[in-house]
Amino acid sequence: MENHWSEFWKQGHATTFGPYYKEGYRGVIGDWWEVLLAQMQPGESVLDLGCGNAALLVNLLEKNNQIRYLGLDLAEVRISPVAEEQIKNLEYPPQLFSNCPAEKIPLEEASIDAVVSVFGIEYSQCELTLGEVSRVLKNEGRLNLLVHHRESNVTRMSKKAVDEYQEEEIESLLKALQTIHQVIVSEGVKGLKASAVAENSRSLVNSLASKYLNDTDLQTANGTMFEFLSHALQFFKLIRKTEQDRADFITNLRVEFHAYKGRFQEMVSVAKDESGIHEFQGLCKQAGIEVLECKEIYDEKGLLAWQLAGKK
Repeated sequence: MENHWSEFWKQGHATTFGPYYKEGYRGVIGDWWEVLLAQMQPGESVLDLGCGNAALLVNLLEKNNQIRYLGLDLAEVRISPVAEEQIKNLEYPPQLFSNCPAEKIPLEEASIDAVVSVFGIEYSQCELTLGEVSRVLKNEGRLNLLVHHRESNVTRMSKKAVDEYQEEEIESLLKALQTIHQVIVSEGVKGLKASAVAENSRSLVNSLASKYLNDTDLQTANGTMFEFLSHALQFFKLIRKTEQDRADFITNLRVEFHAYKGRFQEMVSVAKDESGIHEFQGLCKQAGIEVLECKEIYDEKGLLAWQLAGKK
């Protein structure tokens, strides 16, 4: 699976929910994690699979900072600024394995007391990952997971984001920005109004902005294109900046929104229905992990995830 997450985590997001939960998980997810933290003993170790920028570490430091935290993610990740402020002089400094596949956990056998994952493990090859989880867990070690549900609001919104992604219009706008950029390079800012191709490109940008930014009704607005246009219009603040600044902006915008679509497609593809979660439980058993509980959990917006608990 192509890695669409590194750029997302580089933006400093704390969780997969982007600007939400800026200071770690709250609500149902936060409550779930706090219960698990309360069950852990001082000096125990917990491995967070698909950790992102270590959002669970923030809650851990608030509730039980005598736990040894290890995070692993296939993407390039780092400890969030919120957590960075709290980890100085800890008895057990956190350890992050960045650009590391869950199918090959770089830890010794029977070295971990608990493995957790919040919308992470399902992105991996689960059969291989669960074998690795069983290998690194101590005897009686715990496994606690929140897994994307096929019918959850998260999956529904992810499908909506993919459906709203208008690739032809996005590419035409990027091409228009590139055209304007090239006119500035060759003729300077003063040459923009005299350039027919630059004026046509500006008209196209204005037309798309009018189409998508004027609709702010949550029921009818295209949220994906609204976000894209909002980002794209920042280009015009760079008109008098350097050639490299403008070129980098266009490149980064293309990369960011290609990855944006990819992330939501992946969320949809890994979400599990009843058959899928049943198969996952079978893989747990095959790996030597006893499933103690598997149920649907809800938040104030409705169905949120599958919650699974097990032990080796």
